[in-house]
Amino acid sequence: MSHLLNTLLQPLRNGQPVAIVSGRDLADLEATADGRILPLLEVLRTGLWEQGHVLVEFSRSFGLRADCKAMAPADQATMNDVLARLSQVPADRPIQEDRDLRRFNALLTGLLELSRLEQGNRPMLSGGRPLQLVVLVHYSEHLLAKSEPAHKTDLQIRALEGVLELGKSLAFRRSGHALVLSEARPQLMDELLYRNLATMTFPQPNAEAKAVFVDALVRRYPHARMELADPQEVAHAASNTPNRSLEGIWSAADRERSTIDLDQVFARKQRDIGTLSEGTLVALDQESNKRIELTGHMVERPRSILFRVAEGIRRGDLSTMRNILLVGPPSSGKTQLAMQVAALAGVPAFELVTGRSMYVGESERKTRLQLNLLREQGHCMGLIDEVEHMLPMDRTKDTHDGGVTQSIMGMYQTFLADPSLSGRLAIVATSNRPFAISDAMRQRWVVVPVFSALAQDMPEIVRLLAARLGLNGLDDQVLREAAARFHANGASPREIREAIIAARSVSDGQGSDNDTLLRAANSIIGATDQGSTVLGDLAALQFCRSSLMLPWHDAASGAFLPDFQMPAHIKPIVDASTGAIDQQELGKTVEALRSQVNI
Repeated sequence: MSHLLNTLLQPLRNGQPVAIVSGRDLADLEATADGRILPLLEVLRTGLWEQGHVLVEFSRSFGLRADCKAMAPADQATMNDVLARLSQVPADRPIQEDRDLRRFNALLTGLLELSRLEQGNRPMLSGGRPLQLVVLVHYSEHLLAKSEPAHKTDLQIRALEGVLELGKSLAFRRSGHALVLSEARPQLMDELLYRNLATMTFPQPNAEAKAVFVDALVRRYPHARMELADPQEVAHAASNTPNRSLEGIWSAADRERSTIDLDQVFARKQRDIGTLSEGTLVALDQESNKRIELTGHMVERPRSILFRVAEGIRRGDLSTMRNILLVGPPSSGKTQLAMQVAALAGVPAFELVTGRSMYVGESERKTRLQLNLLREQGHCMGLIDEVEHMLPMDRTKDTHDGGVTQSIMGMYQTFLADPSLSGRLAIVATSNRPFAISDAMRQRWVVVPVFSALAQDMPEIVRLLAARLGLNGLDDQVLREAAARFHANGASPREIREAIIAARSVSDGQGSDNDTLLRAANSIIGATDQGSTVLGDLAALQFCRSSLMLPWHDAASGAFLPDFQMPAHIKPIVDASTGAIDQQELGKTVEALRSQVNI
C-alpha cells in the first residue's frame, strides 16, 4: 500500500502539485496491514491523513465531498467551511451553461484563492496543523475532454486554463495542496494536460501484493475452499488484475460453501484483461487449446521451438527468443501451433486485436493501452494472427491516413525492441506473406517456417480431422486411400474438414464411417490450385535465416538430413547432398509466383 501512496504524493514532493493518475480503479479492493479488506480509496484516504493531508473528492455525479467523520468536531467545522468556499458558483452565469463544469471551475478558482491567503488567514486544524488538501477529480476525461480548440465552449476553455494555471502557480505549490485528475479511460483528456502535467499510473496488484490479498480472503471467507492449489498459486494466476474480481469468486464460494479451483481464477483474469484492454487483447482459452491435435514432420520443429520459448517465458529465462514470426502457406497450422504450445506450457496467452478506430487519436490511444497492459502482465505470450493484415508493416508506403499507421508502427517497433521484456513476454505472429513486411520491421522477428504437410503424414492428419467430426474406427486401408486422394488434389486440412462435413450432410446417416470418408475424398472436383501452398512454402524458406529452423536439418548438430522427404516444389531449390539453398533460384521463383498467386 505504501508504494501507491508514495506514487500519489511523489509529484507533490517534486514540486508538481497537479498530476494525472490512471491505471488501477480506485474502487478496487485492498488488504490492510491488519488483514481487513477495504476499498483502495479508503486506504488511500487513511494514508493521506497520516501524512498530513485531507482527501477531497469531486465528480459530476456527486459534486464536492470529503469524509470528515474521523476528525474532531472543530476540524469538521473547518472542513465544512472550506468545502462551502470551494463550492461557491457565481450567480451571474447563464442558466444554460453546464452546471457541473461551473462547479468544477468554481473549485479551481477556490483552490487558487485558498492557496493565496496570508499565513495568518489560512485554515488550520487542531494542534496547529495546517489544512492541506489532496483534491481527487474522478472521471476527469468527462470534464476536460479532448477536442479541437474551435469546438470548445467558454466553460471548457476556462476549465482547461484553470487546471494549467494551478499547475504553474507558485502559491499553490507552496500551500501543500494538490489536485489529482483521475482517468477511468486513459489519454482522453486535452493534449495540453499531458504535455504540462505530471502523469502516474497505479499498476494492478502483482503476484506479491495478490498473495497478501489472498491471505486476507482466506481469513475473511472461511467457508470457501481451494482445490489442488495453494494461496501462492492463486496469487500468481490472478496477478496483474483487479482484486475485486478475486473477492467476488471468494465471497460466492463462501456463500455457497463451494470449492475454488485455478480454472475459475484463470477465466476471471482473462475476462478482466479483455475489459482493461478495451477489447484490444483477447484471452485465449487454455483448456480448449490444450485439446488441439497437430501431427506431421512439418510441425514438429516449430512446435519444439515454440515450446522452449513458452517454457523460457514461464521460468523468466532472459535468453528466451521474444519475437517469433511463423511463416507458411494458409492452413499449415501456424495459429493453432502457437495456441496449443502456450496452453500446454501453462503460459497465459492473448491475441492482439487491432485498436484502429474512426475517431481521431483513438487508434493510437488503444494501441498504447494494449502494449502497456502486455508490459504490465509479463510472463505471457501474445499472438498476432496474419500480422501483415493487422499491421501494414511496410513503413515505406503511404497509407493516406494522416500518419496513424506510421505512429502505430513506431509504437510496435519500440515495443518489439524493448530489452526489459526479455524472459517476461514473447510475441508470436503468423504470416502467409512475409515479403509484405519491410526489411527494417522483419529484422525484429525470428522467422520460423511452418511448411505444408508431407504426403506421408496425410493419413494421420486425415484420421485426426475425421475423429473430431465423429468418424472413428476407420480402416487403415481406407485412411491411406482417402489421404492419397486428398493429397493428389492438393486439399488443405481446412478443405479436408469441409469435404467430410459435406459428405456427412448429404449421406442422411446412411453407410459406414469408412464410406463417408471415401465419399468425402472422392467428392473433390478437380485439383486444387496449389500455387498458394507453393508460394507460402518457398517464401518461408526465403526469409528463414537459420538452418536449425528447417526440418531437414538435425536440431542438435545442424547437419543436413539427406533422407528427409521434402515437398517436390522445394527439392529443386535445396542441394540434395549438402542442403545448401539456391537463393538466386528461390528468389526468382518467389517473385514469379507473387505475380500469379493471390495468397
